[in-house]
Amino acid sequence: MNSVVKQLGTPHQLGYVFADINEAVDTFSGIYQFEKTMRFDFTIEQHWVHGKHHPISLDIFIGVADGTEYELICPLSDGPHKWFLDQYGGGLQHIGYNVSDYDQYAQILTKAGMTVLMNADCDVFEPGASEPDHHLVAAYFEKPSMGNLLIEIAARQPLR
Repeated sequence: MNSVVKQLGTPHQLGYVFADINEAVDTFSGIYQFEKTMRFDFTIEQHWVHGKHHPISLDIFIGVADGTEYELICPLSDGPHKWFLDQYGGGLQHIGYNVSDYDQYAQILTKAGMTVLMNADCDVFEPGASEPDHHLVAAYFEKPSMGNLLIEIAARQPLR
């Protein structure tokens, strides 16, 4: 796995799942001094779980501290985030990497024995915007030997 980590580089994001996002935001804001924050509902039709179409809706808070994104997620619909919450009660769910080429990094993770749990391919709108900010191709990868921890890769192409 070390060669995979070298190819992915430094994680950009730590993703947590909680039932009460307001409590999580208060807790994390007391621990970290966020330089930037954003909160939004992420509802997406172009979403698949184990290759099957599975729209999803999430309440997301992102706080950035010292170059790391802390993504706090509260599931608003059925799917992997809710399943994680139901099974583990919340906590750290994924480590995220921003990548330049989705296919290249998906192959790296697949060669390391990981499989896609869920993936998305969509335009992303910043809160209140009428035009999309960027196009996102992303996936959570899983491997039984890693327990409940997922690896996320996300390729974002600016549209403005």
